[in-house]
Amino acid sequence: MAAAGDLLLEPIRSELRRRERTTSLEAVELVRAELGTWAGAIGAALHGAERAAAAAGRAASAHPGTAAASSGAGNGDPRR
Repeated sequence: MAAAGDLLLEPIRSELRRRERTTSLEAVELVRAELGTWAGAIGAALHGAERAAAAAGRAASAHPGTAAASSGAGNGDPRR
């Protein structure tokens, strides 16, 4: 699909304008993929990292004063 360009993107944009009711489409830009075959893997990795960081934040707030909560461990920040 990434190589098809406007042949596919313009009908998708039209359908998006027709169907979308919850988001301001002025803030949405539909473009061709630039990551090629790695796009799905990169998206999955980012999604997993965000979920892990959120889960660690919930765990830390549920158990204040623990080593993980006070040291910042598991908060998704690679500097710690």
